[in-house]
Amino acid sequence: MSTLNGFGSLPSPALQHLTLPPQFERAALPALLERCPALKSLNIIGLSEDADIVTIPPHLAPRLSKLTAPAGIVVDLACRRPVCEVGVVHQQQFPLAHEAMRRVLLQLSRASSSAVRCLALPESQSITESLRTVVAIFPGLSKLTLDVPGSLDGVLEDALPRAAISDSEEGGLPVFLILIGIPFDD
Repeated sequence: MSTLNGFGSLPSPALQHLTLPPQFERAALPALLERCPALKSLNIIGLSEDADIVTIPPHLAPRLSKLTAPAGIVVDLACRRPVCEVGVVHQQQFPLAHEAMRRVLLQLSRASSSAVRCLALPESQSITESLRTVVAIFPGLSKLTLDVPGSLDGVLEDALPRAAISDSEEGGLPVFLILIGIPFDD
């Protein structure tokens, strides 16, 4: 039975926030979005990144401003929509390659009709390069969340100029930089 069947055939014109379950079928996404014209926030965490690509017509979810999903869906749904808060989900066993991360970030910066202000990224192979890329592509970013494995020794110093670290508002570093997944030493 399709997840979409649970929504019935009637539209949900008032629905503004939606989280989809892991077993959601990517092919059903356009039909679901058509039923939810007021949707502002969409969270798709469990969907496989290897699922068949489904194009989402730009007239669907015209008010979408907050999106968390696998990279391919993020880029597709950000296209010509006012998405300003983005979470990229990567569910593979290995960290996202830096070049793949860079490609997604460039596509995202060109796709959204609004400036991306908040960005959450999964673990990548090179935190230093990811930080440099983010700061270069999204100069107006106000919040950045990175999944960082292991120690941060030297990461910020290697990735960003000292001025950016000491004076974040003028140096290009987002005002809020959140690093998750870091073990604390006792």
